[in-house]
Amino acid sequence: MLRKERAQVFVDVTGRRKRMMTVAGAVVATFSIVYIAVIGASVVEASDTAGLSTRATMIKR
Repeated sequence: MLRKERAQVFVDVTGRRKRMMTVAGAVVATFSIVYIAVIGASVVEASDTAGLSTRATMIKR
């Protein structure tokens, strides 16, 4: 029985696609880190200015 080899559909011998995807991934990761840092800073700032406490408080009755 003969075995047929499957032809590759797309071959990028230059590595251009891999390089492009690596750069795109780095850009997305950088923006994600900056976004999370901005959100974190705004939450901390809001808790300071609004008089909110980050610690649990007990109400005495």
